[in-house]
Amino acid sequence: MTRIDPCTKNATWAPDAANPRIACECSATVCHITQLKIYALDISGELPQQLFQLKELMDLNLGLNVLSGSMPAEIGQLSKMQCLSFSSNNFHGLLPTELGRLTSLGQL
Repeated sequence: MTRIDPCTKNATWAPDAANPRIACECSATVCHITQLKIYALDISGELPQQLFQLKELMDLNLGLNVLSGSMPAEIGQLSKMQCLSFSSNNFHGLLPTELGRLTSLGQL
């Protein structure tokens, strides 16, 4: 299986208008995914647990898909989140109280 570096500069998924979009902040030794947009692409299923390993994520847009299940409590681990969009999906249940840990969140 070929691995693709999501932080490749000038990749088709890097420009602001790209969809899907991945944006990274890189130092000399490490890169972190800071923005992820998968908008209106009919993605279905539940949120993958791997998403919550992206601790530097600040902007997540998964709107207008067919995501389902409940919002996992692990969302509270994304403490640098500033903008979060899950609009127009098929989530159910209560929002987890862990959303309160997202103190940098300015847009939900």
